[in-house]
Amino acid sequence: MRIHVLPDSLVNLIAAGEVIERPASVVKELVENAVDASATRIEISVKGGGIDEIVVRDNGHGMEQEELALAFTRHATSKIASKPDLYNIRTLGFRGEALPSIAAVAKVEVLTASREGEGSRISIAGGQVVDVSPWPCPVGTQVKVSALFFNTPARRKFLKSKVTEANHVYETVTRLALSRPEISFSLAHEKRQVFKTPGNNRLEDTVAAVLGIDYLEKMVKVEKLEGDIGLWGLVSRPDFTRSNRRDQILIVNQRVVRSPLLFRALDEAYRGLLLGKEFPAAVLFIQVPPNAVDVNVHPQKAEVKFADEKGIFDLVRQAVRLALTRHDLPRGESCFGSGLSESKVAELGSRYAALSTNLVQMEHLLPPTDESDVFSFADKTQVLPSGYTVLGQWLRTYVIVSAGEELWLVDQHAAHERVLYDRMRKDQTPENTQPLVIPVSLSLPASKMEVLENNLETLRGYGFNLDVLGYNSVVIRSVPSSVSGREAEALDRVLEVLVEGRTEDGSLGEKVWTALACKGAIKAGTCLAPEEMSRLLTDWLSCDDYHHCPHGRPTFTVLTVKEVEKKLKRV
Repeated sequence: MRIHVLPDSLVNLIAAGEVIERPASVVKELVENAVDASATRIEISVKGGGIDEIVVRDNGHGMEQEELALAFTRHATSKIASKPDLYNIRTLGFRGEALPSIAAVAKVEVLTASREGEGSRISIAGGQVVDVSPWPCPVGTQVKVSALFFNTPARRKFLKSKVTEANHVYETVTRLALSRPEISFSLAHEKRQVFKTPGNNRLEDTVAAVLGIDYLEKMVKVEKLEGDIGLWGLVSRPDFTRSNRRDQILIVNQRVVRSPLLFRALDEAYRGLLLGKEFPAAVLFIQVPPNAVDVNVHPQKAEVKFADEKGIFDLVRQAVRLALTRHDLPRGESCFGSGLSESKVAELGSRYAALSTNLVQMEHLLPPTDESDVFSFADKTQVLPSGYTVLGQWLRTYVIVSAGEELWLVDQHAAHERVLYDRMRKDQTPENTQPLVIPVSLSLPASKMEVLENNLETLRGYGFNLDVLGYNSVVIRSVPSSVSGREAEALDRVLEVLVEGRTEDGSLGEKVWTALACKGAIKAGTCLAPEEMSRLLTDWLSCDDYHHCPHGRPTFTVLTVKEVEKKLKRV
């Protein structure tokens, strides 16, 4: 086999594959171009999840006719001109790859004008210019992309369903809108407006427009300036958690990025406040000098590298932790309250205080039975099987059990998860549907609202009776009894499962039961009376797999007599 030079058409397709992965990639590149064109209003509309058509309109400065064809030439750009410019990037785009990459794998039409009524039009298909002509239009640019991957059917075949692709577009536009509160964004899918932001440069108003008022009220303000590095934004209260990092939106120099360094800094800021598989939500802005960050380390410019990684890590960790300790964060109330001392963190719940210390504290082995702080079981009369004795509760999180010559430390949340999951899985239905005396009203993000509307019957099958009131409002009228009191959290988690899966997915039911069991189970930090601990352990030991919770995590750990004697040097 002899070495040969690839033709330009094939080179363009290969290069396009690095930049354009799916419809959301097209939207991202076009919106970033609109932002760089100083637009104050950007309108995005998609059909068929963006597979059939994507239209992005802006009121930016537009282009001249002689620039149009050049804009679709690879590595043609107005944003950098020399090598030093690469180390002083102030725009979102700079490589000159986006438009030619899109045009190489789709049919593209661009209308643009830099002066009112004196515009131009270009039409391109598969990288080949079809037509360039004058075309009167308002100042700004409109790009229409259709038949994505029409000339690369193998790539098109690997796209997901139109609903899934639409969700990716929504997530992309959401992040871009949150990164630019000063720009008004609107997103429409199949001619239905999904959301519109005010563009008034207020992050809180943008969050409310995109993610909902309920989401905003669970967030805490963060702000810190250290030299020429600034940090500001919103992070979630410790009682508002997510099951993944999807809601951690990080913006460096107004560019949405993924950063393992910043993720770790957030984890450290919440250390001791969250459980192992819980993640906070965040919309964080970091501003650093352009020469202190490298944005040219990823084909899609999705990752960055900081010159002073330790300084950035410490700044984020300290600023977020300080924000959490300065606010009164009672469940169900707005986070924008008065400041208070660091000791207030302990009042977020005894589980947070317990998890945040490495000291072994043995108080509350036999906790008081304060009815306001006790989780109730329907039947408190059942006793433990022979050979098991409840010794007490440690840190209001672990039940200590004597089992012959072993000492068991049982995670009360994980054990109760297993009980609820097995019960629901056995019946293939929620335990019981609990009508709410006072219906719960929620404001949901547009993406979850669409999922909810498309799955109302599925949700009813899981015990949720819901009414859609309008644009992004829903009323919960009944829920599975296991999650009564945690209606909003449970519905939110089930919607996350539905976003990630499909109703025809064979494992979807198990994922929903797992989510409901998690939200309905006793929380760490809940005080249990002795008879309630006995009831919990009796139900738990009767499960087929009491060794693990539905997520696969161990429900208990064992300390044997030999291990104790060895540690105490008795043997």
